[in-house]
Amino acid sequence: MRRHIRSRPLEDFVRAVLGAAAPTCAAWRTGMHAFSTTLRRLRARTEHSYPAGPVTRLLPVGKAINHPLLLPEALEALSTRTLPDDPELIRTGGQYAINPSSGEIATLRPGAAVPAGFLPLRDQQWCLLRCEKHGWEDMGALQPVTPLVRTVLLELGVVLASQGCPTCEELDMKTEVFEKALLPSVFTTTMTSSKCVAGVHAGDLTKSPLAALQACRAAAGALSKTLTDLGYVVARALEALADL
Repeated sequence: MRRHIRSRPLEDFVRAVLGAAAPTCAAWRTGMHAFSTTLRRLRARTEHSYPAGPVTRLLPVGKAINHPLLLPEALEALSTRTLPDDPELIRTGGQYAINPSSGEIATLRPGAAVPAGFLPLRDQQWCLLRCEKHGWEDMGALQPVTPLVRTVLLELGVVLASQGCPTCEELDMKTEVFEKALLPSVFTTTMTSSKCVAGVHAGDLTKSPLAALQACRAAAGALSKTLTDLGYVVARALEALADL
């Protein structure tokens, strides 16, 4: 069961990257469907709920991120993405709403109606996407940020770097760069924004509902920095992989 739980941060990272790389919500759904199909096929090959080998588990993540944009471009799309400002935190009984055109997020007091031009948002960790056709949309809840999420993303970075590093010495160097770039503080309650402390529990009224997406953006930036001279080499290696 533990291995199955560890898959969620990987799926969330793909969701966030595709949310920045995909031009429309339809393209996002297509990418996520292909990724989910691959994961189900991998799980069916094993007696456990999730494949044991880290490379087998993580390469499908790289392949999913490598489309529709190549890996370095997809990582840059998320790492440089401008997100809406953190909203004022809701009170019990209140709710959030977003303006699809501007990305403005309103915090509504209990019993208040959703303003014209806004759409309601669920009280969860948002995965926001800006669709070329529909504007800003929430594509579903992300897992709350925790130190475990950082551990899983570190594994992903090492496996992806291994596809482009010619020697173990260079891979060790890239691993060290990634560990330093992926700051632990991003995945704890010490991360702050202009208005609130970063979230740890979805639905916690004292936490930012953008915290998980902000953590994914930070991870994309750290991975992009690590693969700065290897990004397209890794992308070509991922393209050359047979369907997993």
